[in-house]
Amino acid sequence: DDFSDTEHRQYWYTKKELSAIKRDTKKTITWIMGGMNGNRDLFCPKGLEWKTPTNLRIHKLHKEEAIRTVLKAQESPSSKSDPEWVAKAYATYSTHSMEEAIMAATE
Repeated sequence: DDFSDTEHRQYWYTKKELSAIKRDTKKTITWIMGGMNGNRDLFCPKGLEWKTPTNLRIHKLHKEEAIRTVLKAQESPSSKSDPEWVAKAYATYSTHSMEEAIMAATE
């Protein structure tokens, strides 16, 4: 181990801290699903929006489509002559996701 016990305690979450983070995350997701009514100072939804059941389904569909896009690109004759072909195909597919992430971050 490269960390001393003191360094480990300083830089890593304890089990108790992780449990508190998970508990607060669940409360925040419940708050998001309830329409985000109430005290906004208690919750920060940034980065958790996709954890709601509806958005989890959408996230899963996007992920599956990204995998299909990559597999299809790998089968293309173009991938043999251009080593970047698969990366370009994925980048083209994922552009909308990146744009959505940028929009969410700037709200």
